[in-house]
Amino acid sequence: MNRCQSDIFPSGKMKRIVGILFFIFTFLISIQANDWENQFQQGNEAYAKEQYANAIQYYQNAIKTLGDKKSSDLHFNIGNAYFQLEELGPAVLHYEKARLLAPFDRDIKYNLRLAQERVKGDISAIPPFKPMSWYRNIRDSGSSSTWAYVTLLTLWLAAMGLSIWLVAFSRKYRKWGFFAGLFFLLLSVLPFTMANSKAGIEMDSGRAVLQAEQTQLRAAPDGADMFPIYEGSLLIVQDKIGDWYEVRLVNGDVGWVKMGELERV
Repeated sequence: MNRCQSDIFPSGKMKRIVGILFFIFTFLISIQANDWENQFQQGNEAYAKEQYANAIQYYQNAIKTLGDKKSSDLHFNIGNAYFQLEELGPAVLHYEKARLLAPFDRDIKYNLRLAQERVKGDISAIPPFKPMSWYRNIRDSGSSSTWAYVTLLTLWLAAMGLSIWLVAFSRKYRKWGFFAGLFFLLLSVLPFTMANSKAGIEMDSGRAVLQAEQTQLRAAPDGADMFPIYEGSLLIVQDKIGDWYEVRLVNGDVGWVKMGELERV
């Protein structure tokens, strides 16, 4: 005779096992949360004492606990500490990481602008195309998960409308159901596009920040020097050959930089 699960694990014993496993899981999660909070608080205390190098170490430990790209506050504070040490490369890098997580945070934008104003060189950004700027602002108003939920909601509403069109007896309701279903179906394209675009940025923003104090932008990996660029310069990565990156500056100039001289956001 086959034995059912209750023969192997009596209900009372099974409940105790599930309870113990749940307790262990909750305990491990709370330890991780407490460790992150402790490291973050110790970093804040070190920063308040102007021990900026120690503060950075505590913040970095907190990032290792949570995983990178999880807290805009952490990257913002790391950027502040590096800014106080006058290390513009890491400062701009972590401000950019913080902005990626919280694109509308005014403090992050302000401190990033202060750091960028100290970057050497005369590289003026090209003003963004207005419609593209509006698109980015809408896209950045939510995470990829948020836009995915909005997509599912609009598809569900479309399905409801089309279902009414199919089953309703009244011609009036069928008409309203058809147009409502068609409207929400077409509308779902917008949040789907936003979700796809935002997910790509969350995986790879395409941006990098020069960490070397100074380097030459080259016309090709083995080509002639074009002009110098300096620590903290924002770069858009376009291609990679060996240990060289093809990058575009904010003013539109394109050239090549060694991989080890920059760090990706």
